[in-house]
Amino acid sequence: MYKVLRIILACGALLSAASPAHAWRCGNLFVREGVLLEGVLEYCGTPISRQTISGPAEVPKKERLVYGPEGGLYYILTFEDGVLAKVEQRREP
Repeated sequence: MYKVLRIILACGALLSAASPAHAWRCGNLFVREGVLLEGVLEYCGTPISRQTISGPAEVPKKERLVYGPEGGLYYILTFEDGVLAKVEQRREP
């Protein structure tokens, strides 16, 4: 009984340590929703692409940074008012 319980707890610990799908690893840092744009640029460096998305004044200012390729994947980071709102992975930018 205790052996089964230890196995279940070990599996739970491994799953909780895995990186979430909505994050990107930049060096030793996990870039996740809520991180500031300035921090990502400082820690991860210059992206291969940077795009500002304009809209009406009442809509949050959006910026899109593209990093990669890493293992054949590009990471698209979308910021709203300087805060990371979305992380996407794609084969093509």
